[in-house]
Amino acid sequence: RRPAGAWPPSAAVGARSSLQCDRGPGRNGLMWFTLRTVGLSSRRQTTMVALIILLQWALVWRAFRVDAAAFMKLGDKQREILRGNGEGLLVWANGRTSTGSMFWSLVNTLTQSVPHEHNAFRVNGVASVCNGEKEAFHGVHKKSFFPTPTALSFCQDFATYYGGIRLATHVMPNQVQAPDPESDQFTLKAIPYEDFFGLVRGKTKIRTVVVIVRQNELARLLSEYELHKRIEGNGHELNFLPNPQDLTARLDSSCHRLHTGAEVARGLGFRVIKIDFLDIVTKSCQVTKLLLKTWLRDNEHQSGPLIQRLACAMHKEHTDPHPDKLEDRIGRKLAEGWKAALNGSAFEWMLNTHATEWPKASPINNCTLLASDTHKFYM
Repeated sequence: RRPAGAWPPSAAVGARSSLQCDRGPGRNGLMWFTLRTVGLSSRRQTTMVALIILLQWALVWRAFRVDAAAFMKLGDKQREILRGNGEGLLVWANGRTSTGSMFWSLVNTLTQSVPHEHNAFRVNGVASVCNGEKEAFHGVHKKSFFPTPTALSFCQDFATYYGGIRLATHVMPNQVQAPDPESDQFTLKAIPYEDFFGLVRGKTKIRTVVVIVRQNELARLLSEYELHKRIEGNGHELNFLPNPQDLTARLDSSCHRLHTGAEVARGLGFRVIKIDFLDIVTKSCQVTKLLLKTWLRDNEHQSGPLIQRLACAMHKEHTDPHPDKLEDRIGRKLAEGWKAALNGSAFEWMLNTHATEWPKASPINNCTLLASDTHKFYM
């Protein structure tokens, strides 16, 4: 070790060099190292850092192999069966409905890849996402597109380039928009759902639409608000919440967009299946296997038995805990306004954000219509 007081290293002429390797917390036996060098030349420091990096990657590969051991090793014949004729899948769902968990569990189970290695499926040649993004069409992100004919064709061509693999993507109803060509400024114009799903059918091989229904729309709105708050920071997030007089219209409108899009897709010949949010959270593997059977129905007689043998590769999105009381989440004044607006209405039950289903004999509205034919799992 260096003599006392010999710092910086240039002052320790002739001092012995030391390399301290600290083991930190890891996952699956993975060790993270901190390199501390004293008195080493820049070339030796570079060499030592390179060796440590190689050791890290060796341990990552070991962890990858351990995790993947439970999965099937898909051969060429099995991959060909799972590819079928390349039909794709579109998840039609609002945000904060466990789409990340469901989507990546579905893709990773189909490709038998490690759950936390999202890029592993590319090598497998069975499924692909557009431009490396689950949500490729929100338009405002640097890696995203607007759902135009060109963008949809690009996504399908990308999948075809990788061996005719199945295309999977997630689109929210509020993302079905594009720049207005008639405007001099950059303004977005909504695309009619008939035009959007018509483009999806004409420009891609997507034939299955999965609709995720979170029946407690108020709980979903609060979760979306809290995500927005974390992203935007204090001072901007309150603009996201509706005023009490607009709350019921906001809840009904969200259900209306989702329900309308699902019915349009059904009318255009898509296979449409609705899954309840609660089942995704509590019965992940059952939901994944059901959706795979629906998605791969183009080659059902061969893919069905193979799907039963696939190991479920469950992916869990991180969720933050939140207070139970409404006033602790949005403030006392707005919470009192919301309670007054919902009391006596069909949406009153949603004030209990732990409630998950519409009460029996509820009046017909867009939200009850949306939930009416949702596939339910019973233990």
